[in-house]
Amino acid sequence: MENRNKPKCSSIIITISLFIAYLCLFLLISFTNTKIASDRIAYLNNPFFTSSFKGVLTSLQMLICIAYASMQHKSARVLAHLLPAFTIIASVMHMLKNNNRDVVPGLTTMCVCLIAVIIIHNQITRREKEALTDYLTGLNNRRSISAHLSKMAHGSKPFG
Repeated sequence: MENRNKPKCSSIIITISLFIAYLCLFLLISFTNTKIASDRIAYLNNPFFTSSFKGVLTSLQMLICIAYASMQHKSARVLAHLLPAFTIIASVMHMLKNNNRDVVPGLTTMCVCLIAVIIIHNQITRREKEALTDYLTGLNNRRSISAHLSKMAHGSKPFG
């Protein structure tokens, strides 16, 4: 019992730490884009510095999406699809509204991330299906039948 809870806790800790790092970098980039920050800190006027932080933020977002896609929870897998999809939509809206082509590298990276998440999701779904069926007959194996019976037993009401 204790071994089953340990991977769940470690994945939650990793997810929370990645999300905190993502938020810190996002706030740092938001601060560097202000006029006050560029007046006080001399190296912020260099566009390469800001682009580097944006690249790190995009890479971290990709890592979070791929980590979510590989988790067993359905809500994490849905979030893995939604995070890059919303980023793509927001980037396209920003690009069209402000005629800003600086978001194109991040946009293509998020498209690649969404494709990678879809591929990972399809692979996991196929492997789970293969794990529950017999290779020769194509019928449910003992593991899937016992899981189905336990679901039925827990879902039914006692005494009628």
